[in-house]
Amino acid sequence: MRKYLYILLAIIIALVLGYFAYIKLADIRTNKITAQKTSQPVVIEPSTLDFSDFQTQDKKISFKYPSDWEPQTDIQRLIDTIGADYQDPVQKYKPQFLFDAAYVGLGDELINFQVIKYQFPLSFDRDTIQAELFKARQDVSYQISNSSDEAGSRMLEVIYDISSPKQIKLHTKEKYFYSKDSKTQYVYEFSFVTLEQDWVKYQKIPDYIFNSIKFNN
Repeated sequence: MRKYLYILLAIIIALVLGYFAYIKLADIRTNKITAQKTSQPVVIEPSTLDFSDFQTQDKKISFKYPSDWEPQTDIQRLIDTIGADYQDPVQKYKPQFLFDAAYVGLGDELINFQVIKYQFPLSFDRDTIQAELFKARQDVSYQISNSSDEAGSRMLEVIYDISSPKQIKLHTKEKYFYSKDSKTQYVYEFSFVTLEQDWVKYQKIPDYIFNSIKFNN
């Protein structure tokens, strides 16, 4: 089951593929779980969870993530699984997958979290970078529900509406960090993805992760 979750794309589109595999399992869930899903939603507080620490191999980035999430240890396998469909629109910006983790909860709950590093020309502003990255999502209907900029970063909330082969809505919270040297602008995308129906329950988790991010020079 979990191996299908690694089909999830860095930005949403692959999540759809992973979810289609997951639907097969969701179909056998009990009526009891369905009843639980229709009751008053519970908001998970990060203080009630155990967290693990992640650090990139070069030790330049570290952050915390829930310990019951399953990290993908073979990043090259993830890249090979995604294939050309995702990479072509952004390949020229040298996407480098730094982290990928998935979680499957009760019923049809599903979470994916990824960190990707890109390289852009110094002349690109944030809006241009966003437009270029969103080219990988051009075949999916989406709405940016919230956007905010801070010094060195941008936060986005995006709702995706996928109609085929099964109607689903995805809710993402994405944070982009920007840095540069004399030749290149580096963009780090941290992307939290869940089903829209589960967003209220997990809405506090991405901010906790984002606030734990540290960049070490």
